[in-house]
Amino acid sequence: MNTGNNLKNYPKVLVISHNPFCKIQNNGKTLTSIFSSWPSNKIHQLYFSSEEPYSEICFNYFKINDRDQLKSLYKRKFIKGAPFNLKQTTHNFNPRSSSNSLKKFNLGKKSLFLILRDILWNFRGKTNPNLLNWVTDFNPDLIFFMAGNSVFSYEIAIELRDILNIPVMPFFTDDYIMPDESYNPIRYFHKKRVKDKFKNIVNSSQEMFVISDFMKDEYSSNFGGKYNLVTNYTNSSKIKNIIKKKRKDNDTLRLVYSGNLELGRNLQLETIADVIEDLSKDGLDIQLYVYSLSALSKSDQSKLNRPPYVRFMGPLYDNKEIINEIQNSDIVIHVESDKLKYKRITKYSVSTKISEYMSNSKCILAFGPKDVASMMHLSKNNSAILCHDKKDLLENLNKVYRDLNIIIQYEKNALKTFNLMKETIFVEDIIVESINKKREFTCF
Repeated sequence: MNTGNNLKNYPKVLVISHNPFCKIQNNGKTLTSIFSSWPSNKIHQLYFSSEEPYSEICFNYFKINDRDQLKSLYKRKFIKGAPFNLKQTTHNFNPRSSSNSLKKFNLGKKSLFLILRDILWNFRGKTNPNLLNWVTDFNPDLIFFMAGNSVFSYEIAIELRDILNIPVMPFFTDDYIMPDESYNPIRYFHKKRVKDKFKNIVNSSQEMFVISDFMKDEYSSNFGGKYNLVTNYTNSSKIKNIIKKKRKDNDTLRLVYSGNLELGRNLQLETIADVIEDLSKDGLDIQLYVYSLSALSKSDQSKLNRPPYVRFMGPLYDNKEIINEIQNSDIVIHVESDKLKYKRITKYSVSTKISEYMSNSKCILAFGPKDVASMMHLSKNNSAILCHDKKDLLENLNKVYRDLNIIIQYEKNALKTFNLMKETIFVEDIIVESINKKREFTCF
């Protein structure tokens, strides 16, 4: 269980990630959950995007991004990146800065972009005296590194590890190093470069964190090392305050999807929309509401937004509003694409939304392939209505519309699974225990 609030000797942690702490963006929400009990004076964050933080946990940041790197090419005296304190500056959170556009996904083009981006970050060095002074003034005990698919971020984590002589604890939320069925030479070259840095981090880390059992098993057997499963990636739930929506026979069955629409998820939702339209011909009143920060093109939006069956509602920027929509739904939706090019990315990942749904005791309908981590996770715990094709959707939505007890049973299963997850060791406990042991050892 989480004993973080009772542990006084918190180490100082430098968090390195692409995204800053945030209440609404997935990676930012994950970090917020992990460090929810951490003293704010013992946590700093270095991040690499143009986003603004949205947090009451961490106040001290150093932001450096692609734009800074570009400016440094033609402004020789330009200082890349800058520190700021949320309490002492006029930085205001702009929720639209966290929005992401839905783009056509091409592994080769994306890999080429990432290679060129890494080259850009190597001009005039990745770190600078400004950053190093900020880090050394903080004097962290460890680096918590939320790893991504850019080589430069690994190199920065490794460089700071070596300069400060402190451990790195990496957290892998998506897989970018395991072999896949892509034969694109550019993608192969990029993955090899990431894998080399991955091995450097893994070989020098005593504790590592992964997002799924599937990833834990694969990484452990292929690379060795100790991997801990992150199970506390939500802090949205106040179990005692859950408001149960009571649906009566023949009421509209309200479905809600809240999350990003990338990696083919919008296509899966379009299939659900097709099924809802088909079922409406038999008199079933089912409506799906889609909330997302992803910016859809007019063409994609017209395919998904089909009132009264499906409504694309755009983004919700307040986490309380998101939770309210989840709690006022009959069923919440989780989707993953069955297309190979998307499965290569999502194969080992478990969406943060799943634990958020479970923590709110919701009936989950999951639509996706059997062999990805999120679907395995839900299947293992019998905590969702699983659908793998259009036929499954038609049958299950028909059943659940006519039998309210199905929803009630899956609500119970979801909350039971979430409570079991809470009983596992939390990330912050592992961090505190690991550093405190090192302190005790060095005292002798």
